[in-house]
Amino acid sequence: MDNMLPINAIGEVVAHGLAADASGNATPLAFHRGVPTRSRLLLVTERKQVVGPEPRRPPSTLPPAANARLDISLSGKISDGRCGRTFRITVDSLTFSGGATAHHDCGLPPLCIKMAAPGMSRRLSKEAWCYEEMEKLQGIAIPHCYGWFESGLAEGHQIVAIGAGIGVDSDSDSTSGKSNYEDSDDSEEHDGSEISGQSNQEMQNAEKARLKSSNVISILLLEELGERLLDVREFPQPLRDDIHAVYEDICEMGIEHGDCRPQNILRAANCPPGFPSIKCPRHGCEHQWRIIDFHIGRKTNIIPSFLLDGYGSDLKHMIDELKITLP
Repeated sequence: MDNMLPINAIGEVVAHGLAADASGNATPLAFHRGVPTRSRLLLVTERKQVVGPEPRRPPSTLPPAANARLDISLSGKISDGRCGRTFRITVDSLTFSGGATAHHDCGLPPLCIKMAAPGMSRRLSKEAWCYEEMEKLQGIAIPHCYGWFESGLAEGHQIVAIGAGIGVDSDSDSTSGKSNYEDSDDSEEHDGSEISGQSNQEMQNAEKARLKSSNVISILLLEELGERLLDVREFPQPLRDDIHAVYEDICEMGIEHGDCRPQNILRAANCPPGFPSIKCPRHGCEHQWRIIDFHIGRKTNIIPSFLLDGYGSDLKHMIDELKITLP
């Protein structure tokens, strides 16, 4: 589509119906585009037969970043997850830096926001980094991601659209009401950054603490997708092959998803109103499925074929389990 808005065109998201002031009156909350935290880099030095050099990110094909303002309203909850809660949104307007405003045909597909649970902004930031790292797979194997945005909650203000229990996935393995994937110190793993002295490390620690603050609110702006694999009732071989191929695309980028579950495998959006799928250059087809939730994803030098073998086993077991639970 020629009128597709570049994924780096939005610099500010103003959410209506999300926050309230101390008196309970609705107040808009402005989020500004942030620079995501680099995800952990898992460099394996043993088992030489399954490792290679550190994979490099392909050059970006995006134009220079713009600073458009997107005004949105929440129109319903989609799901709860281990890292946060996802909402369907309505685009109220898109205003460009020159003052031009679009209300309908603004070059965007149906969108949703994923909001980090309290203290989980750093996790969501890392997920945003994974989406940026896989820029060339957006619209092919993963959803279009329009950025990670951050806001500070003023004293006395509160988020009114979240409610209790955010960050606890009803389908998770936890029975204690606590996520298995709480944000943690990644000091045991190389994070891919160059640390030059104590002052730099102190800056990194301060940024970790800031993102864990309950006053920091962050969102991912994403393309809304279709049904979950969890809700599918038939699993023909072409469906299995397509999901396997999507994971192959991700593995070839050196990304370990880390959360292969039927809740995180979604059908591509219907077109229209969604964007048409982009033809996969590796497989020569338009994939029907997308992978989401990379908040514990990481870059690794494990060779793609070895990563893919693990996902192949996971997918077979997952679909077998889903078939057992069918009515």
